[in-house]
Amino acid sequence: MIGVLIVDDSRPMRMKLKKMIEQSGYEVVAEAENGLAAFVAYEKYRPDIVTMDITMPVMDGITAVKKIIKKFPEATIIMTTSHGEKSMVFEAVQNGAKHYLIKPVTPEKIVEVFDKVLGVNKNKTSDSENTDTEPFLIERIQSFFCIQIRNSFKSKHLTKFTVDMEKLMLEIDLTVILDVSDIGPDTLTPLKNICDIMINIVEANGHVSIYAPNEDLRNTIFQLNENFKFITDDDIREIRKIKK
Repeated sequence: MIGVLIVDDSRPMRMKLKKMIEQSGYEVVAEAENGLAAFVAYEKYRPDIVTMDITMPVMDGITAVKKIIKKFPEATIIMTTSHGEKSMVFEAVQNGAKHYLIKPVTPEKIVEVFDKVLGVNKNKTSDSENTDTEPFLIERIQSFFCIQIRNSFKSKHLTKFTVDMEKLMLEIDLTVILDVSDIGPDTLTPLKNICDIMINIVEANGHVSIYAPNEDLRNTIFQLNENFKFITDDDIREIRKIKK
């Protein structure tokens, strides 16, 4: 069974995390109330995963990440953070943390992020699966990210999409091009959730432009948020030239 070390200076938070982690099928092998205690516990128990709070007395989470990774570079550390600690999460990831969980944490997010850092792909059907079958694609093109939502995107894919977007939001001065040219009627149900995530990026001082060549689709998106900016066919052609 996968062993987990929980690091948080709040006992109620540790208890809450422990309950959710164990309900999700993992084993909590130890707890620590600060970064220094986390280092000692890691050395003793060698857990498969560490959940690490950021702001703690004695030794904060970022310092603990540096200390653990220096001695145990194979350590898998997931930061637990609030929305206001974005820059500190980015620093933790730069220093070896593998991922993060934004509070309030849910069992679904725990499973999603744990599976991701452990390399578990429950949806994979074959080793030859092509990226063309993926419900969405994220590509970095120079200084911006192009996110293509495919017609196969369904509500069940929202959890993974949300986790990937939260990680993307660690980028400084994030610029996103959202391409929804491929979506059909079946994709309209999760479209509001996708747009809500784009709004979160804008509210975090990011930049979002949308490519929606279908007029009805543009009107639907405009009704969700009239402040969205749309790009033209010429714009998307230029982006594809850069990609090549």
